[in-house]
Amino acid sequence: MAFYGCDFTFDGISASSKGLMLYNFGGTGQDDVDLSVGEIAEDRINRRYDSLLYGLVQNEPLEFTLVFGADPDDIDDGVFLTREKVNEIAKWLTGHQTWKVLTIDQEDMEDYHYRCMITGLRLLTDGSYPWAFSCRVTCDSPFAYKAASVTTQTLTGTAKNFTIENTSVLNGYYYPVITMTGNTGTSLAIINSSDSGRSCSLTGMPTGSQDITIDCRNCVITSSAGYNLYPYFSRNFLRLVPGTNNLTATGTGTLAITCEFPVNIGA
Repeated sequence: MAFYGCDFTFDGISASSKGLMLYNFGGTGQDDVDLSVGEIAEDRINRRYDSLLYGLVQNEPLEFTLVFGADPDDIDDGVFLTREKVNEIAKWLTGHQTWKVLTIDQEDMEDYHYRCMITGLRLLTDGSYPWAFSCRVTCDSPFAYKAASVTTQTLTGTAKNFTIENTSVLNGYYYPVITMTGNTGTSLAIINSSDSGRSCSLTGMPTGSQDITIDCRNCVITSSAGYNLYPYFSRNFLRLVPGTNNLTATGTGTLAITCEFPVNIGA
């Protein structure tokens, strides 16, 4: 059994609020899941005995099974799942068009969550009565995620030095989301001395108060004032190297850097 918690939350709704809980049922339970190690990307040619290695690819989604059903007290009382209840649960879990957040109410899972969809749902019966479900969970990546951490700095025009610890499982760069609230200056710069002094900056911006968001992973910059800020951008999105990142920020407003680090904890 992978999970030992009795409750889970999907799309902000807990299983317990619907009279359900996690457990094994009739020999069906949570399955063991391999951790993601990736696949080798390479070419092999007849003139060489070794491969031409391009790296390791980690993009196979994490998949696992959850088994949950009626509260044991209801089972003891013979209160099985009605067809109306089955329909309610199916509507809650399936048919979504975007990734949903799944959390498990278990002590060692408090700081982690999954972004996923339910891609399979099977009704389990005993004595012709429906008591439980087995569902297939398909995640958006091979990983779970740590709860979002936000590093905040109040910038008043002078340089501020601070650090961010990149605890991502990936042996490469992590790209956070930057927000600058109440920006009243014409420039914003974040220099990562741990990444060879790479500077993520906006210079010569239009004057006036605005909130700025820089989604470094998706390379998207938005302004609450509706300005097109790309012409003022250095074209270097902030990236965090593994371990400690020593950063220096300048600007005017409240800076927040949000990280949701991927972790390889299986399921």
